[in-house]
Amino acid sequence: MGYMMNKYVVFIKSDESRVQRKEVVTREIIKDMKQKGFRKHHIEVEAENENDAINQLNKNSNRSEERRVGKE
Repeated sequence: MGYMMNKYVVFIKSDESRVQRKEVVTREIIKDMKQKGFRKHHIEVEAENENDAINQLNKNSNRSEERRVGKE
């Protein structure tokens, strides 16, 4: 059987981001992250681990930057 990918919730704060496995994110964690200045991003990422989730987030972020720059 293939390896099971996990879903990650993304929290962002200016130039910093953090990811948490979706299955462990509770209202308390969201509240704690908000108190630290993070906000929950509307995108969830499927990845093998936290580093992979951050890499995918960065790739997606760079692609949307390129699209925005290309339209200007």
